[in-house]
Amino acid sequence: MRSISNLIDDLGGDTAVAGVLGLKAATTVASWKARKSIPVKHWPRVVSAARERGLKDVSYENLVSMHADEVAS
Repeated sequence: MRSISNLIDDLGGDTAVAGVLGLKAATTVASWKARKSIPVKHWPRVVSAARERGLKDVSYENLVSMHADEVAS
């Protein structure tokens, strides 16, 4: 299973994810990587963006697992 950081990188990195989500600053996404957590309100667009980029293993269930794995480690 990928990590939150890997997922953000696979989606194109901090700046690309910020753009996809309509955020003003890539530093917001960088802080998610540092916290190892993406706010739930952004999950629908993250899943959609992943599908658009061919990342088929990104789903709500997998996001829950990624977050749970990050908390457990």
